[in-house]
Amino acid sequence: MTINDRPSMPGDLGRRRVLQLGAAGVASLLGGAGVLSACGSDAKTSGITSGGTAGGPGTATASSGGGSDKPFKVGFAYVGPISDNGWTFTHDEGRKAVEAAYPNVKTVYIESVPFGPEATQTFNKLAEENDFVIVCSEYADLLTPTVEKFPKKFFLEADGHTIGKYKNLNSYYVAHHKVAYIMGVAAGLTTKTGKLGYVGAFPTSTVFNDTNCFLMGARTVRPDCTMNVVMINSFFDPPKATQAASALVDGGADVLFDVMDDTSVLQVAEKRNIHSAIWNRDNRSFGPNAFISAIDLNWKQYYIDQVKAAMDGTIKGLDDITILDLGNGVDVAKWGDKVTPEAQKAGDAAKVKVQGGFEPYTGPIKDAGGTERVPAGKSLNASEVFRVDFSIEGVTGVK
Repeated sequence: MTINDRPSMPGDLGRRRVLQLGAAGVASLLGGAGVLSACGSDAKTSGITSGGTAGGPGTATASSGGGSDKPFKVGFAYVGPISDNGWTFTHDEGRKAVEAAYPNVKTVYIESVPFGPEATQTFNKLAEENDFVIVCSEYADLLTPTVEKFPKKFFLEADGHTIGKYKNLNSYYVAHHKVAYIMGVAAGLTTKTGKLGYVGAFPTSTVFNDTNCFLMGARTVRPDCTMNVVMINSFFDPPKATQAASALVDGGADVLFDVMDDTSVLQVAEKRNIHSAIWNRDNRSFGPNAFISAIDLNWKQYYIDQVKAAMDGTIKGLDDITILDLGNGVDVAKWGDKVTPEAQKAGDAAKVKVQGGFEPYTGPIKDAGGTERVPAGKSLNASEVFRVDFSIEGVTGVK
């Protein structure tokens, strides 16, 4: 199935529908560059681990928080390996911060939870053996049976779209679109061809917000910029990400951006002597000449606060998603060494503008089909941005 063949995905159902389609395979097209086909689940289940010590499948070990006969137990479920140097690594840093903050807390984690029936079994096991469960990526209908089965346990789901339905489940995410906009401004002054490329996982609001806002930022300094997108149906598949990035460069892109959990795209940019912005953290060492900046994630304080609320019994279900804003959970990484002073200055000015209250989604904004999505004089709020399900004019390859 190609993206053009997939059913339409309204609002909150987008991510959920994609996860349901994932096992069947979602493929993507890049103009004449060919099809990058999906190969089902890209992750393998590992055992519950703790404190960095691997356990076998179905086993559980716990790092000692010390100082209490009845430690508070927190279970983390990760979409990838903690060694990915990206998304999962940042969440595991948050887990470690919780242990450091609370000596009476014990944490366990499971890496690379696949998108399939095994996921629900994993979540059930975490709920049975822990007081609080944090799922560090959206698993949608694979998580909700566990939420229903354990009504007295509280759950957090990153980028989750099951919002306001359960009193024991909250969703959380970051205002990454603001960072994308800021990096896009610098990218617009970096590109020579005006062609930007993006490697994405699934056609969800994350991709739309990355690509839309990156392009919007670039167009403030270079109006003729365009953005081409390749989807690879995985957050962690270095060979596919490498293939996609190479295809984009072959198509003329000289600035890349991606949502991968690894550094493959940055490494392609380094090898091909172009530039790249990335997700998750400052990984410039993998592409020191290519690195523009990164969506720099920091979950530490959020996890510390949520575990405290869970321990105190004050945590409660919310009617909407929690979005961690610029400077509070997400930020722009320091500019790369090869970003020109002009581009850095423009990016810094864009950050000041955004911190002052500017919302990139300020109308009039039309989608790629010419339909007005944000009227003049209106700006989207955080909840509306989280639910964006369209590409703006100039973005191709995802809709």
